Amino acid sequence: MMTRIVQQTKKWLKFAALMAAVLPGETGFLAAAPFESPETQSSTAKRGAPQAGTVLLSDEPVFPGNSGAPAAANPRLALRSRQYENEIPEGIGQELPGEISGDYSAPQAEGYATENAPVDDGGYAPSEGYAPADGYSRGEGYSQAEGSAGVDNYAAVDGGGLFSGNGEPLIYDGAYGGSYQDGSEGSACGPDGCGQPGCDGGCCNSPGLLQLLHNKKGNFWTGRVELLTLWRSSPQARPLYNYYPQGDVALNANAIQSDPAVGPRFSVFRTDSCGNGIEATYFQGANFRGQAALPTVPEAYVTSPPGIYGNQWGPPYGTTGLNSASANLGSAIRSFELNDRIALGSNVQFLAGFRWVEWRESIQIYDTYLADQQDVYSTDCMNDLYGGQIGLDASLLKIANVRTEGFVKAGAYYNNAYQSSNFQYGTIGAAQPAFSNGVRTGGSACSFVGEVGLTGVLPLTSNLDFRFGYLALWLTGLAQPTNQLSGQTLTQLPPPSGSLNTVGGVVVQGLTLGLEGHW
Repeated sequence: MMTRIVQQTKKWLKFAALMAAVLPGETGFLAAAPFESPETQSSTAKRGAPQAGTVLLSDEPVFPGNSGAPAAANPRLALRSRQYENEIPEGIGQELPGEISGDYSAPQAEGYATENAPVDDGGYAPSEGYAPADGYSRGEGYSQAEGSAGVDNYAAVDGGGLFSGNGEPLIYDGAYGGSYQDGSEGSACGPDGCGQPGCDGGCCNSPGLLQLLHNKKGNFWTGRVELLTLWRSSPQARPLYNYYPQGDVALNANAIQSDPAVGPRFSVFRTDSCGNGIEATYFQGANFRGQAALPTVPEAYVTSPPGIYGNQWGPPYGTTGLNSASANLGSAIRSFELNDRIALGSNVQFLAGFRWVEWRESIQIYDTYLADQQDVYSTDCMNDLYGGQIGLDASLLKIANVRTEGFVKAGAYYNNAYQSSNFQYGTIGAAQPAFSNGVRTGGSACSFVGEVGLTGVLPLTSNLDFRFGYLALWLTGLAQPTNQLSGQTLTQLPPPSGSLNTVGGVVVQGLTLGLEGHW
């Protein structure tokens, strides 16, 4: 009995010496299969010294993805080989634990690799707590340090490039986050990756707006500069002058057609790897200029009832008719918005945020009577709209390199509005009018702003796109000058009085042309 114990002890001591020789030093590791207990060993295990074999010890992990090439050809692997020839005394082979016993001339099916042999894509098990360097994410089946995330299809960040599961780089796809070369959408984790294998939950727990601005992990910037060419709709119908004595309308406010206005639009996006982000956009269009005029015909016109600012000219309100009449209309728009964008899949973003819109509009109406007398009516209106909006922004269609994007937005707004009206008359060309009177009135209203757009995007370089498209805005609840003409009393009899009308509306639409860059 004592002799058997001594023999067993010697065998285990020799086995411990062998393991001390092949187990890792300070940096290397042995990727071996789990030990088996002596009771489960194969009865066919060879006795005696093993044949010469090579065990892989590496200062760096073995990464999948290069299964078609020898391990030694991979420059990222540091191979150190040790030959074990006749170092294990006879009689130990069948009693060594696990897969250390047996034929040493061939590597085990999984767990470690021999030099100059292909590296399999799976089955490696680095020691617990090992954390890879250089930003590599290990494939499924790897043991990793606490806090790291497993990825089904190995992805690497090499020199700042983001790679898909097959090692191909991502293609930029506007503010939506990117698309793989194989056509699949999303980023390395992707907006559809929440809860899927390989997603560490970062897509499901996007940072706040302020955090997103300084968070550099997987985020990118997009900048747009566009030129807008805009048209506005005509004012609402309101008769200004009638023919005399027929009584038909000679000049209506809705006959004033405005010329196009030109302005810039600037947009900045900060988007994370899941397609969520923040957007800031500013644009303006100025000035829309419109004019309508009646030909000069002596005493051919009268003011349309109920007059302008309470003034009515021409029979039966005056001795003679008017000789001419004209109207000039000017307007401008400005807007700033700040939106939070939430990815709803890889092609659609839901947006919600704050928006400010300013709509300015003014009108000047002139008529002449007698030989050299003139009336001048003028009204200026200002609308400051503050409110929230929601919307959708989507990538609609991709044909070859051209993609089509579309968006829709809508919101309710508080309108801080006012109007200022003035009436004067006198001799044409005089330095000072013979009479002048004015009134200013302010108030608030509830307004609505809706916007739609459709844009084509053509990539010029890897980080620069050409954009061309169409947009339209619809604004309601506005104070507009032609709607104020009946609400003011500015006659020669004091005091003046006024009111604010906010039932106006306008449609602004036009074309966009610009560039989009990303970094």
